[in-house]
Order: sequence, then structure tokens, then C-alpha cells
Amino acid sequence: MNHGRNFLEKLFGSKARDALVPLGGMQKVAIALSESETLEDFGKALHLMRSDLEHLRNVFMAVETGDFSLLKSLGIRDSELGDVKFFLDKLVSTGFMD
Repeated sequence: MNHGRNFLEKLFGSKARDALVPLGGMQKVAIALSESETLEDFGKALHLMRSDLEHLRNVFMAVETGDFSLLKSLGIRDSELGDVKFFLDKLVSTGFMD
């Protein structure tokens, strides 16, 4: 399912614009996600600003607690909520938020 070129900006913050190009591209972000044990490690690997890291933490917390109102306020459509939850739940279950 294609959610649009700037969909990941809703999750990762403004640096994720244009398919993650400002963060080094999709491949670099995917590698950082797979190699990072925690959200903090991920932030360091991509040199995320504290505000972007906190934004991402809030998104994870919203998924973990089922607070979809926050996700909707970020512009995530009802049709996208399932995909977002599936993707982020997998990371949460690995201890990524610890």
C-alpha cells in the first residue's frame, strides 16, 4: 500500500520529507532501524534533533496505548492506522522503546 511520498514525515518528523532523503534515504533509515536496539540509538544513528525524537516517541506511545486521536491529529488517515500500528507494534515488542 502506498501512503504517499511524505507519509513517513508524519511519523519521523520534518526530516523525513521526500521519502527520507534528508535522513540519508530509505535504505539508511531501514538499516538504522534494524541495527538500533532502542529509540535513542536510532536517534543517534540518524542524528535526529531532540524534537524529532520526542515526536517519534509520542507516536510510538500513541500506538502502544491505542491513542489513535494523536495519530489522526498528525494527518494519519483511518485507512492508514492499521499499517502504522502493525509496523510500530513490531518495534515496540522488541524493546525499542526501553
